[in-house]
Amino acid sequence: MWSPHTFPRQYPQWRPPAQWSKLIGYSHSPAFHLYHVGQPSSVQVQQFVEKASTEGLDKIPQADPVLDLFLAPPIEKGVGQSKTTLMVDGKHSMISFISKIIPSPDWFIGLDGLDLCKNGTWSSLVEMEVDLLDGGTDNGFTFTSPNYPTLPPSPVQKITNILPDHPAGSFHYPSLASLPTIATVQLTKVKEFTLKKTFAIENKPLKRKAKKYSRFFYEMVNDQESMPNNTTMDRNEIGRVEKQRPKKSVGSSMLNYIDKSSLYDQVLKFYNKDKGFRNSIKKMKKLRREGKKIRRSRDCLVGPWSAWSPCSVTCGIGEEVRRRKVTRKSRGGGRRCPKLKEVSWCGSARNCHGQHFRWGDHV
Repeated sequence: MWSPHTFPRQYPQWRPPAQWSKLIGYSHSPAFHLYHVGQPSSVQVQQFVEKASTEGLDKIPQADPVLDLFLAPPIEKGVGQSKTTLMVDGKHSMISFISKIIPSPDWFIGLDGLDLCKNGTWSSLVEMEVDLLDGGTDNGFTFTSPNYPTLPPSPVQKITNILPDHPAGSFHYPSLASLPTIATVQLTKVKEFTLKKTFAIENKPLKRKAKKYSRFFYEMVNDQESMPNNTTMDRNEIGRVEKQRPKKSVGSSMLNYIDKSSLYDQVLKFYNKDKGFRNSIKKMKKLRREGKKIRRSRDCLVGPWSAWSPCSVTCGIGEEVRRRKVTRKSRGGGRRCPKLKEVSWCGSARNCHGQHFRWGDHV
């Protein structure tokens, strides 16, 4: 573990002390790589190992080849632990994650494409050491070295007891066979879901229900002007017929006793009688088009401050006041009026001219 006992060389104790950034990782298919040793890292990873910023990594879409993005909280000391949960499936059985060492130039730990499913079986428990890595974006050798960018960025590489080969390096332990373990990861299977049934989705075209329109017919006395029941009409004709239909029907037995002109008079009577109703409908439609006027919200407005009033006392500490007036009240949830009165201290004991303290009265 990263402790002063295990790594005594230049172990950071303050400004800032040894700690770990939050962990960010993904479950994915073999087509995705968060980073890879021996290859330059992406711009998003470079931003993270330099500044511990996940702004770029957060924008990686959770779509194939990525299934799940998972985060673990930071560890505020060099020795500690952090937990999180993640989801994998048969097509996205690999996980990758990174966590930055703080303080450091661009050093981090991580896993690159660990497969949790072997030979069709999910691993129940995985425990392993994680590698200490150099992001290849900075030439610094110590935890608190100043920013010294590597241009162009070099590939990601493992940090060992002799690499980087510099006597000032914070992880330079040439007397050791290898570096002690700096961090470990433990993965435990919490729950496994099994697909019991495969649902076949048929791409059938959607059936749209046709709108039904009522059809009204008029039967005139003259057979040549009558309209048969099997006559079809377009929508415009239907609308015209609906508007002209009478409220009451004339029985077929009455048609034998009414001549053609009288029948036209009755139809015209019903038509004129319905004009008032149709006019009211037009007015309603007009109002609907214009829209109901809604009073919008309005903020409160105030005028300028007045001059400060004279001090309330002439000797010692007093108060002075200034005010302002409301020029427009708020309404409809608008911003409320600010304070209309301010009070400030004024005066001084120096203004008393010997009247406040009479030293001569005391012996």
